[in-house]
Amino acid sequence: MARLLYTNKTTGHQYQACHGSLITKRYVLTSAWCALHETIKPDTVYLGEFDYSQDPDCNVNDASDCAPSFRSVDIESIIAHPQYDADADRHNVALLRLNHNVEFEDHIQPICLPVSQSLRQQRLQQLIVSGWGWLKSTKDTPKILQKAVVRVFNRTECKNKLHPRYYIEDGAICTGGGGTPNTCEWDLGTPLGYPSRYNEHVRFVQYGITSAIGCNFAPSINTFIPHYMDWILNNLRS
Repeated sequence: MARLLYTNKTTGHQYQACHGSLITKRYVLTSAWCALHETIKPDTVYLGEFDYSQDPDCNVNDASDCAPSFRSVDIESIIAHPQYDADADRHNVALLRLNHNVEFEDHIQPICLPVSQSLRQQRLQQLIVSGWGWLKSTKDTPKILQKAVVRVFNRTECKNKLHPRYYIEDGAICTGGGGTPNTCEWDLGTPLGYPSRYNEHVRFVQYGITSAIGCNFAPSINTFIPHYMDWILNNLRS
C-alpha cells in the first residue's frame, strides 16, 4: 500500500487524497485522476504504513514490539494513460516513478500483477480492497488501514445502475453497491486484488484500481488491470 501526499503550494500543508500500490522498486500504480488532478498533483509517497497516527506502529499490548518506520519517497515523474478521459472515467490508470529505488523490507513489498495470460483471464466474483478511505458507517477517515471483501458486478448490471456517461467496457469492472461493502471517499487509487496461483505459489494479485467511488448504494468503478498490463509493462524503465 502507498499513501499519496499532496502539498498545498500556498500554505505548505501536506495532505493525503489518494492511494496507490508499489509494483517495483521504482514505480507506484494508481489512477490517472489521482495523478492528474486539475489543481494539484502528488509529490510524495508514504510506504510501509498501517496506523498513521503513530510512527512506528507498535503492538498495543507491548510497546517494545514495533514495526519499522514508514518510508517517505518523492515522486520523480508521472506517466498517465494518454487516452485518459475524466468525464467517462476511461483509461483511468497512471504510473508514479519514484526518485530513487525503494529498499524492500518486511513492511514494504511490491504487489503482484497479472503478468501471465492465465492471470489476465481470471474473472473473479469478489475482490479484497484496502485503504484509509471513509468508513461508511461513520463517514470518518480511519487512521488504521482498513480492508473489505467487495463483490464484482457483471458489466450489464453495472451499466444499468450508473450514469450512461461512464465507460463500463473491457477496461473497467464494478464492485460493491447495494448496501454491501464498498469503497468510499478518499479511496481513489487503492488496489483491489485476490489470492491467485502465481509461479507455482499462491500470491495476492492486484486486478483493479479504484477509479470512481460509489459508497453506500451505487457501484464503484475500477480500472481493470489485466486490460492495461501491456501499457503498464511498456512504460516501466529501470
